[in-house]
Amino acid sequence: MLATYPRIYSIYAVACLGLIARAGSASAATITSTSISKYSGDDTNTATTIDPGVAGGIVYSCPWINTALPKAGFKSSAGWNFTYAGAAASAFLTTDLKVDQHYPWVVNQPTFTNNGTTWGGNLNGEVGGAYIALSYTPRPGSTDPTTNLRWVQAVASSYYGGAVDVHLDNPFNRASPFYFGPKYSAGPRFFVDIPGAPENEYENNPVAAVQFQVFLAQDSVTSGIHNVTLYGGVWWGYRYTASDDPAPAPEPPSMALGGLGLVLIGLIGRRRASTRSSPEHRLEMERRLER
Repeated sequence: MLATYPRIYSIYAVACLGLIARAGSASAATITSTSISKYSGDDTNTATTIDPGVAGGIVYSCPWINTALPKAGFKSSAGWNFTYAGAAASAFLTTDLKVDQHYPWVVNQPTFTNNGTTWGGNLNGEVGGAYIALSYTPRPGSTDPTTNLRWVQAVASSYYGGAVDVHLDNPFNRASPFYFGPKYSAGPRFFVDIPGAPENEYENNPVAAVQFQVFLAQDSVTSGIHNVTLYGGVWWGYRYTASDDPAPAPEPPSMALGGLGLVLIGLIGRRRASTRSSPEHRLEMERRLER
């Protein structure tokens, strides 16, 4: 958690950490940090998922969403009211909200398929990011929310050494604050996101430092006014770096075969030109699931 991360944490960590649940046992929504590295193009690509700092924590409030919603036009004067339910009213999340998958990826963007639609898979080469899958399972016979459920996600991101930008993650429908709908990989009981960024020959690190806050929400509409309850959710993100390195040396068997091939080429007096395929660098940085 170097470079850009201290900039993000210095602004928001104190406010957020004080609003994370501290349960006696770890919740199913635990986020941990792991790394992966692979060589592609002329770089060693490394992605690392972030650990927000409190094991077993569920976030019940944070400034990112507070900043992102009005910035995107979702405020009381436009018919949108947002209220945090708080830790006590959202205690059901410690059992009902689960992180099913959470890992970093590089070189090949993973995919997610639901009801015949596939997201991801379009970022390849010198790229890196993270994958997260959440599920919400209300307890049978409980009063846990089951209707009009949505997801709200805010982003604090820095790409290519740029300043941290806080914004709402709603690229497919700017008229709605929700990460939810036919183009999103999210429904009432599940949430999936596969963010990533290309290296684009940026020669410093990190290439990308991106953090997210995703909240389970309930939308109640009365006379055209949206009254949205934000119950809580997960703080996650990734850091992607790329280091210019020489291509890895071939394994000993490969070297032996290569030497034999050179002998044969010399015997038959032929040369073949070598070719090198460069990975495609996509210009997209953050939006990834329609690709």
